[in-house]
Amino acid sequence: MKILALDDHSLFRDGLRFVLQSYDDSIELLEAVSFDLSLAIIEEHDDLALFLIDLELPSQSGFEVLEYVVKHYQTLPCVILSASTKRKDVERALKTGAMGFISKNAKGQSLYNAIKLVLSGEVFVPYDIMFTERRVNREQSVNLSKRQQQVMSLIKKGLPNKLIASQLCLSESTVKMHISAIFEKLQVNNRVAALAAISEQNISLPHLE
Repeated sequence: MKILALDDHSLFRDGLRFVLQSYDDSIELLEAVSFDLSLAIIEEHDDLALFLIDLELPSQSGFEVLEYVVKHYQTLPCVILSASTKRKDVERALKTGAMGFISKNAKGQSLYNAIKLVLSGEVFVPYDIMFTERRVNREQSVNLSKRQQQVMSLIKKGLPNKLIASQLCLSESTVKMHISAIFEKLQVNNRVAALAAISEQNISLPHLE
């Protein structure tokens, strides 16, 4: 599986390659230090699975790169991989067409889980950036079952349904049923909104490895 990383810091690219290949040795990390080089690599490799883009590039903004690639290579999923912790950057990236926004400060497992989530066709949103401010709860908190809390805990980690099912020893269809029930209880229709509701209502989740 080929993943392209556009970042001008060689030490970070080396670390990224080490992390990804330590979890999946089938990953081949292709590297670019400029927009032009990244385009050449995209043209040469039509089997790219993912394009990781840093926001802070020497010659231009990562947002400009993202906008161009989303427009001209619509089948190539793009993810911003940045040190930024600004909510407005996350919102702009997703609005432009990114399939996710991953912090460069993320631990190896979290980074890999986020990438796997995007590769499964879902959007990864950084919980810590988007939902750090907890509002005072004005309504009675929703009661989630123990299993539903476990599912939400793994959703918070960025795991796709398949990995949640494996970790909890459930079928994928059972996980989907739990998620549907959670959405109904929280009166939401997606993972991002569910995490926001969990935060707003101060619902504690178990810590799962």
